[in-house]
Order: sequence, then C-alpha cells, then structure tokens
Amino acid sequence: MKKKKVVKDSLEEVSDELASKPVALGCPKTGKELVCYAERIAVVGGERYLVAFPKDPAVAIAFDENGEVSPVPNDDPIMDELFPLAEACVADLGPGVTLLRTPTTLTVQGLNELVEEAKDMEAEGGDSEGGEEKQEVGEAEEDDDDDEEDADEVELLGEFLLEGEEFLIVRFLEPILILAKEHTPGKYFLIDEEEEQDAIPVVDEMLCGDATI
Repeated sequence: MKKKKVVKDSLEEVSDELASKPVALGCPKTGKELVCYAERIAVVGGERYLVAFPKDPAVAIAFDENGEVSPVPNDDPIMDELFPLAEACVADLGPGVTLLRTPTTLTVQGLNELVEEAKDMEAEGGDSEGGEEKQEVGEAEEDDDDDEEDADEVELLGEFLLEGEEFLIVRFLEPILILAKEHTPGKYFLIDEEEEQDAIPVVDEMLCGDATI
C-alpha cells in the first residue's frame, strides 16, 4: 500500500505583490469584506491559509460581566440595535473616524490617523479635540488597571446605553489574527468559525516561534 505523504505544518513568506498592499478578505455568508495586511502563508493539516491582520484597529462592542469585559459576538441579533449607537459614539471621537461593521471583527477607520495627529499636536506643545478625547480614554483605562486584567488587553474608546444597559466600545491592544483561503487567484475568503477554532491555535504557536515577525 502506498503511504500517504504527510505535509508538515509550516509558515511561508507571502509574495512581494501580496505584501505590497492591503488585501480584501471576503465573507461568503454576508458578502462583506475585511481589509487586512498579509503576513504569512500557513500550512496546517495540509490546508493553506493566508495569515493576515486587520488594516484598521479591531474593536468590539462589549459589556461588563462581573468585572470582566465580554464582547458581543458579531453575529448576535442584538448587534442590529447596538451598532448604530456604537457608530454614533465612535464618530464623536473625531472627524473622519468611522465604525465599520466588518466580518469577524468590527474595525474603526481613521482612528490611527486621529492618534497620530494627537501625538503630533502633543509633541508640538499644542492640543486638539481628538487629542483630549484620547487622553480621557487613556485615563479611564488606567483607572481600571488595578481591578481588571482586561485593561492590559483592551482600551476603552467609549460608552453608550441601550434600554438602560451600559455597553462599552473597546479596542483590542493585541493584533487580531485572521485566516483566509484563496478561492480564486487573488481572491480570498475568510474561513468559517469551526475551521478557525482548529487552525488559529496552531498558526498562533508557529507565529510566536517565528523570529522574523
């Protein structure tokens, strides 16, 4: 009997073309896209995955559950009610800052630019409305640091109420790992949740051992 070839789990460099610009990863269910930067190609269990990280900051709508920040899943039906309120809250952070209902994780367009602008203003000895907001956010995060481990993992961007219940908008401080498969040449689709749960721990472990990242 002919032995089946075993493909070892591994990481590969992405092509120069793929690494040169952001790539839109499509969601087969919703048709929406998440714009990411390609980092590596991962081979796991014989399957090839594009390893990527969101171009814009990844955020979540969450609530406080016994002192812990619990994100609301993107596909939870209540998200239809929460998103418009969160969108308005994020818009108050500054001009050009927009909450996007992207697949896998919500993202905020224009937030990086706002932060950089605030840093530049601070370096020049000035200030701006956006800079003041970021300072307030930083102070809120520091206040929670003594009581919550989550303060090391997320940054509070805003708060709002829905039917008397408080919800938080938090930014993930650690990069969100995204996996996708090539559907047709140059076209990538996000993988489903079940496959993601199996593959991400393996890819994450390989990335931790990759000294080039």
